Amino acid sequence: MKKIPKHEMPEILPVKSGRSSNLRAGLIGLEIGEGLKMPIEEWKGKKPPYDIVSRIKKKFGYRYKYGLSHDKTEWLFKRVK
Repeated sequence: MKKIPKHEMPEILPVKSGRSSNLRAGLIGLEIGEGLKMPIEEWKGKKPPYDIVSRIKKKFGYRYKYGLSHDKTEWLFKRVK
């Protein structure tokens, strides 16, 4: 077992349990006009990332433009409302 100093804890703790993921937290934290890109290999969920986008839209009213990059290696998200 290894003791972890207090100042290192926020970087390594998971976001939350349940429906929260790093993608969801990142999308909710975006300001209008900001974007987020995520390599396809990082996504390990059962459903595609746009399911998370639709849940955020339904719950918070945030709107995003999203899709794959031209070379199909990354998901791209941009908050528009």
